[in-house]
Amino acid sequence: MRFSLFRVVSGVLQFFAWVWMILLLVAGIIIVAVPIPWESLNYYGMDYNLQMGLYIFGWARWGVFVGMIVSALIGWAALMAIAGMLRLLISIETNTYQSANRAPLAYPPPAYMAPPMPSPSVYTPPPISPPPAAPTLGIVPPPAAPTFPCSNCGAELLPGDKFCQNCGAKTTT
Repeated sequence: MRFSLFRVVSGVLQFFAWVWMILLLVAGIIIVAVPIPWESLNYYGMDYNLQMGLYIFGWARWGVFVGMIVSALIGWAALMAIAGMLRLLISIETNTYQSANRAPLAYPPPAYMAPPMPSPSVYTPPPISPPPAAPTLGIVPPPAAPTFPCSNCGAELLPGDKFCQNCGAKTTT
């Protein structure tokens, strides 16, 4: 069995989480429930009025009780969360290991599943062919306009040009 040590550690953490919770709850209850021997206050040189002492120590005891309850809950939640994360990691690793060693499927995939795409190194796109020529539908294109040479550089000029596009000379036509 894989990861048996992690399973043991997770179980120990869960056990200590419950022990932590129970011990702090019991200690908090004892702090609030057990009376303070008021005679010992004068032993340490503290000269308090009994009523003031009851008031101060009463609130302090309840503060310690609430602090212990809060620390019990936080400690329990933290230890349980760590144990749960260990269990989750064990489950993820186990499922990954089991799925990697699984035999291939004995039946073909359903028809609605697309076939797998080839990898980019194997795939070559089809050659691009030129688009087919558009049908003429009996329309004859107009004839090309006659051209004449520039008197300065010899470049072809169209009728109506005032300047040569090559050298910029004024045309004679």
